[in-house]
Amino acid sequence: MHKKTSEADIFINTFIDYLLSLMRLILPEPMQMSKSPFNLINVENASIYGLRHVVRSCPVKLNTYSTPDNDYINCILCVDLKDYFKVDALFQISTLFYDTDFSPAILQLYNFTINFNLTLTLPKVYQNTTESLLHLDGTPKVEISRLKFLPSPNADEGTAFSVLSELTSLLSFGPFGGYIEAKMGSSIRKTIKRVNEKMQKSVGKFVNKHA
Repeated sequence: MHKKTSEADIFINTFIDYLLSLMRLILPEPMQMSKSPFNLINVENASIYGLRHVVRSCPVKLNTYSTPDNDYINCILCVDLKDYFKVDALFQISTLFYDTDFSPAILQLYNFTINFNLTLTLPKVYQNTTESLLHLDGTPKVEISRLKFLPSPNADEGTAFSVLSELTSLLSFGPFGGYIEAKMGSSIRKTIKRVNEKMQKSVGKFVNKHA
């Protein structure tokens, strides 16, 4: 059992390095976001930077198990964008009493980490299907230590920007954090879809070659 776990550990660490390399290639830089859902803070014309700086930030936690048809490797993966993650956009604060004007600003997010749960399925007998081999379990969890609004080069540091700055601590754990979490989850799912397509082609070629 120990040998099997050790082999799985080597395999999954190599695979994760491949997955992160592919994420850096696939994720757009910057990622464009036209409009956020209406909430306390509204965002328009956003450019999100830093996704291609993703690196591993913690040891991988593994769990392996088998069925008569498949072997499974489950892992919890932590990735870090360090201090590269920022959003350059138009921001608006919306309250029960008034809405500010949209104000250009740069939102810098510090110690931005993402935790997600992956399961890799290894069929014992290959079948030529389009079934996914890599699965994302649940929703990725985003953690941010703090965030800060910086004036855009063409911004007027007036009332709207002042309100943004004053609400920084609230927004760290509020609706904007939740929206970023949803966006990152969507990006990770798209990446995993691409990974599955590449794996199916590679496995299919290998099997056909040795048939």
